[in-house]
Amino acid sequence: MEIPSTQHPAPNMPLLVNPAMRGIVRTAWKQVARGGAVRLDMNEMDPPVDAGLFAEFLARLVPHDFSAYPSTAALVDRLAAREGVAPEQVHVGPGSDGVIATAFAVFGIPGLKVAQLEPSFGMYPVYCRMHGLTPAFVPFDAGLRIDEDALLRAVDERTCFVALANPNSPTGTMLPRETLARLVRRAAEFGVVVMVDEAYYPYSSYTAAPLIAEYPNVLVTRSFSKYFGAAGMRVGYAISSPEAIDWLKRATDSFEVCGLSVAAAHFCLDREDFFRARMLENRRGAKIIADCCRAHGAKVLDAGEAVFLNIRFGDRCDAALAALERADVRVKDMRGVPCLAGCLRISYTTPEVARRIAAAIAAACPPPSP
Repeated sequence: MEIPSTQHPAPNMPLLVNPAMRGIVRTAWKQVARGGAVRLDMNEMDPPVDAGLFAEFLARLVPHDFSAYPSTAALVDRLAAREGVAPEQVHVGPGSDGVIATAFAVFGIPGLKVAQLEPSFGMYPVYCRMHGLTPAFVPFDAGLRIDEDALLRAVDERTCFVALANPNSPTGTMLPRETLARLVRRAAEFGVVVMVDEAYYPYSSYTAAPLIAEYPNVLVTRSFSKYFGAAGMRVGYAISSPEAIDWLKRATDSFEVCGLSVAAAHFCLDREDFFRARMLENRRGAKIIADCCRAHGAKVLDAGEAVFLNIRFGDRCDAALAALERADVRVKDMRGVPCLAGCLRISYTTPEVARRIAAAIAAACPPPSP
């Protein structure tokens, strides 16, 4: 039946929107066709898993992974055993991003502060604005150092949450272990949850997870996107005290993580031998790139804690970027980040691709005169 048109046009009224959203401006992510390029601008695993391993994953899928509402119970049990905690201390979500978003909603108290590094994960300030929270930024200097005492002072009676990427992105740095412990103790005095975003673990040298046994305010988030290279599957998890995990679950839908993602997580854990070997291979590739860049006068800002190199080419950035594009390698231009001025970011990759990158950089950036 045709619906008759109205003779009165709808009033030109703006949509009713949460007022906090009106201050949020996001730059749309430009989808670029991969073609034959190696994408080392997104901190993904590229080249991806080989065709044989991927076929093995596909062969394990069953129709119910597609058609049934998923269950994460077996995955929770498995992750709990892996981490040495009780199942009540694990929560699985749609990527660590999804867990982080829930944590801001649960532990953020409108009108109070969230302590965080600057620069760090770009969604932290967005979540702050969405929930009426005030970011308390602790900035990096040009040497990628932070004032550790200033970070501790950022936690006080007006603080409700600490969001700490460790290793941090985009700097690739980690807090000293003792500084993190001091921060957790300081936050515990106020009942403040410290979320330690460990997206790059186990590339990093340590984890905050052991602190959970003593401090129920520690919330560690993990991802299957970096070490396991399953960024397309969108699955992550949190480890914390039973109390904190219970609060997260209260704010979470029962079926947030799709069946294919759950199956992928199990597969990654089953084949961790492959991913551990790939991590070692990627580190060898990173060394090839770093050694070449140093030999050709660039400064490598790498603590070996994440899955990327920040390389300061200075006034030769354009030449290096153009050479890499000609070699069909995409990297991230970081020159808009003050503490990473003159830098390009190159994700870890295999030695084979690393040699291709090194050849392009060597041709574009002659070594300094002796």
